[in-house]
Parts: sequence; structure tokens; C-alpha cells
Amino acid sequence: MWLSDRYVVWSGSGSSNPIWQFDLLGGAAAPLVLNTYASGVTADSNHLYWISSSANSVSRAAWDGSGRSALANNQSFSGYILVSDSANLYFAEGMNIRRLSKSGGIISSLGTLTNPEVYGLAVDHQYVYWTNEGRLSKAPKVGGSTSVLVTSPEYLWQIAVDATHVYYVEKRAIMKADKQGANAVQLAPAAGDVGGIAVDATHVYWTDFANGNVLRTAK
Repeated sequence: MWLSDRYVVWSGSGSSNPIWQFDLLGGAAAPLVLNTYASGVTADSNHLYWISSSANSVSRAAWDGSGRSALANNQSFSGYILVSDSANLYFAEGMNIRRLSKSGGIISSLGTLTNPEVYGLAVDHQYVYWTNEGRLSKAPKVGGSTSVLVTSPEYLWQIAVDATHVYYVEKRAIMKADKQGANAVQLAPAAGDVGGIAVDATHVYWTDFANGNVLRTAK
């Protein structure tokens, strides 16, 4: 799921496996790009980017669906999650966190995983963050040592970050901690399975996968 000041964009089900958009000013959800088999999606002002679970590829298209192309093929994804900053895309592949330019090219390796399964991924101006089993970790976006921020006997799931905090799903609760992993607090219970999480200046948003709802709570 990707969130801007105006739109929420996510990958969803349907006969044509579309990428969906919802206008925060109101209206109905609408499909943007069809037949994507997208299992992770991010965006910027020019393009939509997604992981295709059927083609094992990272692809992009303009918001109107034109110019569709694959940026990386034949990837062994370790969780179908894709996030971005102004220049690059980030995803988990094999036992590593990977970085790829939004125009394609060389794939770089960043942090190392404890097993080949990532449940949450996020970036800020300096670090990439991820959940892997019961750990929330980070590594510099330019490469370097991995730091473990949060450990839990429960699996940690989707995550999002803002300037000062990291937000994550622990079991069925929406959690918040500072970027050193300290001062963790529960913001809200999550009644169903969470499919995605995002933040803006005032709220945390998440999808209730089982019931088909988008929810929010104050930060």
C-alpha cells in the first residue's frame, strides 16, 4: 500500500488483478492498471511500481497504465513487498534486502535476513527497515551493518515510518516505537488480519484484509 496527501494505492483482488486507487477527498475505489498480479505496490508522481507474483518481476507503468515495462526479472522474492524513495525501489530477495533504481539497472544488496521471509519493509531518508520473524531491523540505504530495533516472541508484520517513529503490526495490534526501538506503545487493536499499513502527518492507516476495510487511528 502507498499513501500520498491525496491518494491511497494498493494491490487487490479481482478478475483482472488490478492496482486500486482511493481518493482521500471521497468517492469510490477505482482500478488503475489491470492484469498486474501485483503483490506489492508503491508509486510516485509519475509512475506506479509493483512486484508481479506470477512473473517474479518488478514492473512499472504510468498512472494511466501506459508505458508498462519490467525493471527486473527472475527474482526469488522473500516476501512480496515493494517500497520506494525519490530515486530507488527496495525489496527482499533471497537472504538480502535489495535496492534497484526506478529506471532499472544494477540490483544492490543491503541488509542480511535471518530467514528468507520478510513481512514488512519501509524506508526513510537514511535507512531501510524490515520485519523478519520476530525482529524489526534496519540498515543504511547505502549499505552497512544491520541493527535490530525490536524483538518479540510474536511475529512482527507490516511497518511504516515517519520522521521520528516506526509503526508496526505485532500480532493483532498497531504499535509505535522510536527509531532506536525504544518506548513502544500500542496505538490500536487490529480486529482482523492486516494487509498493509501507512502513515501521514496525523494518522496511521491499515487494511483489514478479512473484512475488506481501510481503517485509521491518530498517531
